[in-house]
Formats: sequence, C-alpha cells, structure tokens
Amino acid sequence: IGLFVNNLVMRTDLSGNPSFAAVLAQVKHTALDAWAHQELPFEKLVEALRPVRDLSHSPVFQVMFVLHNAPWEAQSIEGLKAAPADMDSTGVSKFDLTLSVIEFDGSLWLTYEYSTDLFDESTIERMADSFDCLLESIAADAGQQISLLRLHRNRQLQQQLQDWNSTACDFPRDATVFDLFSAQAQRNPDACAIEYRGRCWSYAQLAKRSEALSVALRIPGMAGDAPVAIFMQPSLERSAVMLAIWQAGLAWLPLDPACPAPRLEYMLGDSGAGLLITQSGSYDELPAFEGRVICVGTDGQIENTVGELPVSLAGSVDTLVATTGQRPAYLIYTSGSTGQPKGVSISHRSVVNFLCSMACTPGLAETDRLLAVPGPGFDISVLELMLPLVCGATVVVAPAATVADGRALAELLDAADVTVMQGTPATWQMLLQAGWKGRARGLPGLKILCGGEALDPRLAERLLECGSSVWNLYGPTETTIWSTCGQITDAARRMTVGRPIANTQIYILDSALEPVPIAVTGELYIGGEGVGLGYHRQPARTARRFVPNPFDAGTRLYRTGDIARFHADGRIEILGRTDFQFKLRGFRIEPGEIEAVIAADDRIGQCVVHLREDSPGESRLVAYVVPAGECSIDVERLLQTVRSQLPVYMVPSAVVVMDELPLTPNGKLNRQALPAPDRG
Repeated sequence: IGLFVNNLVMRTDLSGNPSFAAVLAQVKHTALDAWAHQELPFEKLVEALRPVRDLSHSPVFQVMFVLHNAPWEAQSIEGLKAAPADMDSTGVSKFDLTLSVIEFDGSLWLTYEYSTDLFDESTIERMADSFDCLLESIAADAGQQISLLRLHRNRQLQQQLQDWNSTACDFPRDATVFDLFSAQAQRNPDACAIEYRGRCWSYAQLAKRSEALSVALRIPGMAGDAPVAIFMQPSLERSAVMLAIWQAGLAWLPLDPACPAPRLEYMLGDSGAGLLITQSGSYDELPAFEGRVICVGTDGQIENTVGELPVSLAGSVDTLVATTGQRPAYLIYTSGSTGQPKGVSISHRSVVNFLCSMACTPGLAETDRLLAVPGPGFDISVLELMLPLVCGATVVVAPAATVADGRALAELLDAADVTVMQGTPATWQMLLQAGWKGRARGLPGLKILCGGEALDPRLAERLLECGSSVWNLYGPTETTIWSTCGQITDAARRMTVGRPIANTQIYILDSALEPVPIAVTGELYIGGEGVGLGYHRQPARTARRFVPNPFDAGTRLYRTGDIARFHADGRIEILGRTDFQFKLRGFRIEPGEIEAVIAADDRIGQCVVHLREDSPGESRLVAYVVPAGECSIDVERLLQTVRSQLPVYMVPSAVVVMDELPLTPNGKLNRQALPAPDRG
C-alpha cells in the first residue's frame, strides 16, 4: 500500500557567522515549522516550485540527513547477540549523499550512503573523520562561532601546512639572472645561446653584446623604481637588452608592439619609465614618450639615442650597480578590474628561485633546445628566454608570424630540432589542429610544458600521444610566473596542477584564513620566495592582495582569487574563481577593464563581458550590451573602438545587443541565461 515516509526540505541560514548554539536554535525553529506541514507530499512541492530538472540528480535537494530517534536497546536472547547492520539490497544511492543516524544501546551509529560517481571511499572516510572532529569541537564549546569549529585533526593540518609545503631548497639568494647567465658564458662560451631566423649567437657573443649595452645604461638619472621600457619584436637583440638592463642594476618593463598605443602610453606613464629601448624596425611605431629613446641595430649595437631623461629621475647609477636579490627585476602589466592595467613588480630573488626550480623540475639539460613562442608582454617569456641561458641550453626564438600559424609552428619544431616547448592549451590545440603529431619518428619525444589556462583532459590525452612528457603548470603573475607544476601521466577526469615548486607554499583557506579539509574547496593562497613585491605605486591594492602569512610570521601570502582543493596525495586541482576574472589563451583578463571601454560609449546603457565555451575546448569573449534609450548600436564601430584601446586578446569575438540583461530572482545578473551569439 505504499511507503509512509515523506521528505522535508529545510534550509539553514549561516550568514553572519553565528555561534553553533544560535544555529541549533534556528534549526529547531525551522524543523518545528516544517513538521507543521509534513503532510504535504514532496512531489507536490516540486510541482509548485518547478525547479530546472536534471536527470543527474534529484530536484530541490541532493543531501539528506535521517535521524531515527527511537532508541534501540540490545535484546537479551539466550545464545544471540544483536547489533545494527547495514542493509543495502539495491546497491544504488538514492541521493548524492545521505547520512543516517540511529541510537543503539546508548551510542549513535552513523551510516553514509553516497553516489560513487561523485565520491570515492577515501573521501567519505575523511568526511566522516571531519564530522567526528566537528562534533568534538561543538561539545567542547557550543557557544563559539561556526567558522572557528574544527573540521580536521592535527595530523591533517600538519600534512597540509608542513608536509606538502616542505619545499625548501638552496639557491643563490643574492644573485641576479645575469649572474647565472654570466657563469654559463664563462663555462661554455662557444655553445649556441640563442637562435633566430637562422642566425645564432654563442654565449660569448651574447655576453659581449649585453656588456656593451649595459655600459650605455650606466648613466646618471637611472635610480629609484623607474624601469627601462623595452619596445621590441622577438629577436636576438631583445635578449641582449634584457640581460644588459639587469647587468646595469635596473629593472625592465616589456611593451608588446602589438598593443594599442593608448594602452602602451598608459603603462609608460604609470611606470615612470624615463628610458625606452627599441630596434630599427620598431622605431617608427613607438607610442608617445617624453624620455630618452635608445635604438639598437641588428648586431646589438646602439644605432642612435634621442631625447633626455626626465628631471624627476635624478639619481646616481653608482648606488644601483651592486644589485641585490631584493631589487625589482621587472615590472609587468596585467589586466585590471578598474578599467586600467596594473603593474606587478617582481624581484631578482623571486626570478632566480623560479628559474633554479624549473631547471630541476621539469628540468632542462645543456643539450636541450627550447622554443620561445609567446608575445613580448607575456611573463612566461621570462622562462622561455632565460631558463635555457642559465642552464647552458639553447633558446630558439619563433618569429611573431609563426606563433599564430599552427602549420608553420609545427614545421619550425622539426626544422629547429626543438626538444622543449612551453605553450598555452590554445597553442597546443592549434598545433594539433594543424596536423602536428609530435617530433619526427626516431627522435626523442618533445617535453611539453602547458600552462596559462585550464588544461582539458581530452587535450592532455592527445598531447601524451605526441610527447615524451607532459607537464601542467599554474601560477599568477604576482607570484613569479609558475608556482606549481606536475607531470601528467594519464588524462584523468580531474586534471591537477601538481605541487608547489621549490621554496613555495600553497594554502587552501576559508574566509577566516583557516585551512579547509582535504578535498574541500577554498581559496588558494601562495607563499614563499616567488611572492612579488606588490603592485607598482599602489599600496592599498597591494595590501588587499598581499596579506600577512598567519603560518609564517613576517612573510606574506598572495591571495589568488582561485578556488581550489587538495587531492588526498597533495596534488592541487583548480576549480574556478571567486570573482569574474578569467584566463584566455594564457592571458589573465578582468572583464571590468573591457566593460569600462565599452561603457564609455554614450550609446551604451549597460554592458557585461562573459567568457563562453559553447563548444568543448573553444572559449571566447562575448560582450552583451543594452542600448541607452532609443540609440542604435553599430557593432563593428564598437569593436573598432575596443581594438584601438585594448590588446587583441581582450577584444570580444562577438557583441550581442539585448533589450535587457537577464536577472536572477534576487536582481543579480544571471550569467547562465546569457544567450549564445549567432555564429552566422
């Protein structure tokens, strides 16, 4: 005649970080109210609420708590002993997770029933241990705030805070990258250091050219935190300029000639750069600049110098020649949420630690040939241009036109006998679509370094077929390029980014800066030698993102804004963002910066920029705009305005004009309801 059981759906409000006692009182009130309506069938509730149905889970709720509050007592029957037993005859979990509690013989017996598609046994065991720890914490003090209740035991805390962060490794703390390069140049001067379009400079030749340039940079006025701007296309000379600036005790600011002039001019003004170095072919494309300009020829020699250093840069180079590891090495700009890019300052010590770590893992040998592919303004170019030079290997610089052509890039990989390449998932996808299947038969496989955005398991599987090893890398600009790395040996459903590199600590914390249990999501924080100096001339913003380290007094953590979790073996999985920032083709993008440019048009009433993935592995930017009043929107003209102010990777691929933006019931933007643009 049926099962006389009904489900009551109840919510708990945990806002305001209440005490457990307050939560308990609230739950009691909610439960009494719910039981007053317990005769209403759950099916009728679903019918009235009309939730979006999904066959992968039950509607309205997916987690159930069952308390059998009629206590059992052990029965005394001669020759028999009674005890609770699991009775699961179906082998099917009815919900994602069910916790059943029954009182027997003065004790509470707990049974977890779970979907094996979502959880494995070890996860449930950790969850049960955390629940047991939570109950102990409540029993000790039910009046404390729920954020202070413990969810893990000391052994798990030690594992997260100490064991997995035991990354200490010696490195030359007061050296610069130039010092490491110079040592290689003395050790093996005739080895090929860098190649470009068939030309090659040996270590001795590169050292000689950088030395000559550095002498020209040792001039009065180059003091303080003002960097030297570099406005050059990929070339042999660009590496010589980077080394020369470091040899002179200065920091450099990379400028991508492909960026619109207004953006470059903002960077120059905001950075305070008084000196700019360019090359013959780029001189006529220079943005407006009121400082001194040095033009370098194809042989690395200075062709001419124009202009003077600003008076505001008065100082003496003599105080800067003895550069220490704490001084800035470079200033690089990333997308900013306020509508303008922000400069991140990185020290020599951070760069040296990073390169020394990468030299060991994933590793680079003197016989390796690494292909450098990203644009000049991208921070991972530091690895590509400098890691080989501190390891005695060879840098092969790809021409700018080749980088965007999958077929040409594949041909260069074979023609230049490349053994190592770093690229974003989009770059590797482009290569595969062009028909690349790995190095030619008979040659050792290519070492594949992949980072800059999420690596899709399907792409990882294809790369494993093409290379001898595949490494997944993760890290924000603020913590010196990459902060974690891990070798991918199989294309698991849950792709991880490995473990922290040398002298780096990774913490996954809650809003109170307390570690979350293993497998539980939290915000990822990074500590150690890679943490940057901060945002250039923005102390307030620096204080918000570079916070005191509660686990190591006197040091700082960088708050990434990335949502992550630890796997049981210490590997890290990145799951998303706490805000709307995202990465596309390796570039970090704040949608607010694009929205600010679009909203400056008087004809735009509302605007939102969203990253869509309508086809697996194909992400693109889409702008959604609502006209102001009765205005009409010329989409092509709007995109042209965006192109004139932002780099190409920040230009939306489509603009959707809408009468109004979709909202959630509480009045917030409903991003899930934003329509896909018409591909036609």
